[in-house]
Amino acid sequence: MNIQKIVNGKMYDTNTAIELAYFWNGKSLDDYDYRYEGLWEKENGEKFFLHQGWNEVRIKPEVSDKQAREWADKWLDTKDYIKLFGEPAE
Repeated sequence: MNIQKIVNGKMYDTNTAIELAYFWNGKSLDDYDYRYEGLWEKENGEKFFLHQGWNEVRIKPEVSDKQAREWADKWLDTKDYIKLFGEPAE
């Protein structure tokens, strides 16, 4: 994935950021129902969401830890959640 976008005067670049986790619905990019959502981290530690659909790319900057956990709870399986955030409390 090679995406560069400027949001609020800041660069978001998948070439220099790290993809921490993602949800993909298995559709191809040319399918109208294609959906990708990823949690990324910039070199400076800022997390952001990358949403990609059939005909759009959106960046949600400055993702808090709480927002990242809520997203992961919704989209990731248990194994991937634990890999990203560690074992949750009982």
